Amino acid sequence: MRVTTFMNLVAALILISSNYITIVRAESDCGYLEERLLYNTKTEAEPTEYVWMGLLLDLRGAKQELSPSARRINCNVIIVSGQHVLVPNSCLKRFNNQPASIGVLLGIWNQKHNSSEEFICNDKGFCVFAPVPYQVTEIKVNPLADKDTGDNDVALLKLAEPIKMTIYAKPICLLARNELPSLTDRNFQYGGFEGLGSLKGKGDGLVVSRNLCNGVPAAPPENQFCAFPEKRTPFYLGTALMGLNIENDVPRSFYLIGMLMRITTYKTGLTTFVFQDMRKSRNWILENISTLE
Repeated sequence: MRVTTFMNLVAALILISSNYITIVRAESDCGYLEERLLYNTKTEAEPTEYVWMGLLLDLRGAKQELSPSARRINCNVIIVSGQHVLVPNSCLKRFNNQPASIGVLLGIWNQKHNSSEEFICNDKGFCVFAPVPYQVTEIKVNPLADKDTGDNDVALLKLAEPIKMTIYAKPICLLARNELPSLTDRNFQYGGFEGLGSLKGKGDGLVVSRNLCNGVPAAPPENQFCAFPEKRTPFYLGTALMGLNIENDVPRSFYLIGMLMRITTYKTGLTTFVFQDMRKSRNWILENISTLE
């Protein structure tokens, strides 16, 4: 009996160690950034910025096939591992829990790009890799999701094959080197696709206190927070709010802080982004991406 218990303990420790190694290895090549791009005031991102952002694809219907030209949903997805993306669960309601009806488009910079060619070039000779579509095979919804309030209502999608990592497609980091004691009164970058332009967008959002956030229509639940964006651009749900991992006084990588769940208007008329605090879901994400891959 003692031998069996000991062997079970050893097996558990090996599994934990293996999962830890997987997580550490994944976190060593994530959150790609170029410091020179952190401080410009552009609202359109470069192709190599926020390369974990992609779009949701609707594969329902006889004529819908997995291709870059498949019907797109106005929802961002976020690469978090070599074979998983995150998305607001509200974006998936139309699919009735049918993974075969869902795809994602990754490595995308311009929403107008739908070619199956390896490269897409403009008339000035500037070329980028064409976006790559992936089939979804599994949907996991955060078990703490509250259907009534929308709190923690995020989903992890497993893809049919590993993501082809390029300079335009890499995961964001999940771990912070130094966790912030509070997000309030801090500016963070956000990035993703939006409704007014075709290119991947970017901006800065100022996180405000819970007291101020409670003034928006339908005050956010416990694990969501508000940020005032610098412009009223209607970004798609799933837009990522990101923090910086600093090492030796140098920004090294982005890590995921929040995911855009809704856009509303504060009583003073200010546009308000309501984000899910993804730091609270970090353990759930890490457990699933380390055991499913």
